[in-house]
Amino acid sequence: MIGPGTGVRVYLACGVTDMRKGIAGLTALTQDVLRQKPASGAVFALRGRRGDRIKLLYWDGQGFCLYYKVLERGRFPWPTATEGAARLTSAQLAMLWEGIGLCTSRGHIGHDKYTMSFCMQTAVSKPTLDVRV
Repeated sequence: MIGPGTGVRVYLACGVTDMRKGIAGLTALTQDVLRQKPASGAVFALRGRRGDRIKLLYWDGQGFCLYYKVLERGRFPWPTATEGAARLTSAQLAMLWEGIGLCTSRGHIGHDKYTMSFCMQTAVSKPTLDVRV
């Protein structure tokens, strides 16, 4: 994937995002809902209601980049929390982009027959989600 390198901060927006939103709508969402600066250089991952679509919003220093992926089958794994943001590493983002799943102490997040199970540790801010390796 062309885009941010290693070491970039990644925020995963818990809950559902309206995939009709473009760059302007998603930057407003990162400010109002996630309480983050959209032009901070962080990557913001957002998932649609059906779970088969994901958008990544990223400021590259010159302008916003919007990456959009639609799965032919299966769903992207996602936390069950309805609000807040989870922090991921750039390696975890790469795995998420490839459809590799997350799991928690309570079971898999968004696991289905098309998604591999792979546990990763994340730091989560509001609401608290117990995620362990």
